[in-house]
Amino acid sequence: MPTLTAAATLAVDPVFLARVTAAVQRIAVEQSNLIKAMPDITQADKIRWLLCRLVMTDPPTYGSRFAWAIASLAFPHGVDDQQHHAQHAGADAHPSHELVAGDHGEHQRDEPYQG
Repeated sequence: MPTLTAAATLAVDPVFLARVTAAVQRIAVEQSNLIKAMPDITQADKIRWLLCRLVMTDPPTYGSRFAWAIASLAFPHGVDDQQHHAQHAGADAHPSHELVAGDHGEHQRDEPYQG
């Protein structure tokens, strides 16, 4: 199972870090331009614009911060369990629990349609 060590290794990988930093810079420029073009700027827009400005003035620092965040998302906890459940979904269901499309069980057959 992937670990925090694997995420840390990815986060400081020079190629990964360079790609994340370039992407963060590009997004900061795009978002900054979008915000400047808005007719009405909210407080949230001002905060986003400030973040964009900080990213553009210090790309290595913010590239590293986003690289750590992205790297940790690359190795979510429980990947093996999710794959196991996806492969075995329904395998433990009781045969009498199978439903045919449109069949909602015996208790509803004599009730009027209320949809």
